Order: sequence, then C-alpha cells, then structure tokens
Amino acid sequence: MISLLVLGTGGGVPIPGRAPTSNLVTVDGQKILVDLGPGALSRLVSSPHGPDSLDEIDTILFTHLHPDHCNDIVHLLFAMRCPALESKMPLLMMGPPGLANYMSKLKELYGDWLNPLHRQVVITEFSSDETFILENGGAVTPFIANHSENRFSKYNLGYCFSDKTGSKVVISGDGGPSKTLENVAKGCDLLLIECSTPDELAVDGHMTPARVAGLCNVTRPKKTVLNHFYPAAAELDLAKLVYDNYDGSVVMANDGDFFTIDQGK
Repeated sequence: MISLLVLGTGGGVPIPGRAPTSNLVTVDGQKILVDLGPGALSRLVSSPHGPDSLDEIDTILFTHLHPDHCNDIVHLLFAMRCPALESKMPLLMMGPPGLANYMSKLKELYGDWLNPLHRQVVITEFSSDETFILENGGAVTPFIANHSENRFSKYNLGYCFSDKTGSKVVISGDGGPSKTLENVAKGCDLLLIECSTPDELAVDGHMTPARVAGLCNVTRPKKTVLNHFYPAAAELDLAKLVYDNYDGSVVMANDGDFFTIDQGK
C-alpha cells in the first residue's frame, strides 16, 4: 500500500492556508518525507496521518534545493538533538548531486546544531534512474525534472514510488513538460503534479492547467492531484481548467489532504 499526505501545496510566494512544498509518502509502512519546505514539520506533527514521533522518520528525499522545498531541514536536524527522541537508526537524506555540498554549507553556519543527538546522517546523491529499494520490498526511482535550480545541483528530480503489489505513485517535483515525465507517469495510480501558474502566466520549468492536461492525455494516470500553487493559480479552480482539455480524474490539493493506493483490497 502507498499513502500520500500532502503537507504543503504552496510555492515560493506565501499564501494563507498553503505552506510551501512538502509531502509524506508511506510505502508498505515505511515513511518517507519528500521535500521540507518552511513549516513542513508543524504540518507533519499536527496531521492525524503523520507519525507519532520524529523517531519514525528515517528517510528524506529532496527534489531540488530551492528554499521553498528544503528550508525545514535545519529545523528537523536541530529538533533531533532533543534528548526525548530515542531512535538510533541512521537518517537517510537523498537528493540530486550537490546535496552533500549544500548540507556542508549549512554545517558551516550551524555547526553541531545540525548533528542529531543519537542518529548518524547518511547523504546519498542520486544519479538519474537509480532505483533505491525500500525495507519492505517497495522501491523509489528518481528521474530528471525539467526545472532549473543550478546553484547547488546540476539537475533536479522527481520520484516514482512503487510498492510490492505494483501500485505506483509519481511526484513530479518542480518542472515543465518533458518526455521523461511522460514515460515515468504513464499509467500510474496517482500523479502529484505541480500546477504553478495560470496558462497566461506560463514560464519555463513549471506546469500550467493546459500543460497538465497535455501530459495527462498522454499518460492517463488513474488520479491526478495538483499542487505547488503560486497566488494567481491558487485563486482559480485549476481542476476545472484541466478538465477543459482532459476527461480523467483531477483534484486540486489542499494542505493536509490524504490519499491511499491499495491494490491488495
């Protein structure tokens, strides 16, 4: 079974009621944070679908290193210095090439404040199409996204999650249309796709309703969930705008939304 807890649906510009990007994916019981935008941890611990303790978090994936996707990593590592947390499991931190250098620069600023009291931090930089096998038999496969963060990482990622029954959830990360995204998302059970701006404000490296509809017409996901909204997009009924050019299942996510995929039932 795969579940998706949407912790933040906003982008880089603050919107009331929409935190920046973060998600919790649970694959056959293993909890994985995907991105950690500002405020993600507060949303995580307040959700009935979140973990009972930060001790349950042992894997973090980053799509890229823009601040609205990663700034709460400082908060998380600092919180893990709390003596009340007891886990001694390694904390796996994974993302695009450049993640280790990014964390090194943060350590230059904060020093041992970013050293968890009981846990070792293990950083892995993904090459594209490098599958990571999860503890319970599922897998995570990164793919290169059409997005331009090149200050720390030379490319940006999306992720495809699969469980042992074959369910598939794709998180696009930030990125515009690409053949890679089409190939990964084809026939998936759930596609969490950014829809940052209205069509008339389209920019390179991001999706709009028309671009999402074009992608979905090719890939036909069973369910499409829109997120990562900038203010002009958040004011619109984006799902309706996608429906103008696509006849599949589409919803506009809100912070705290929870989705499950269980082909075993």
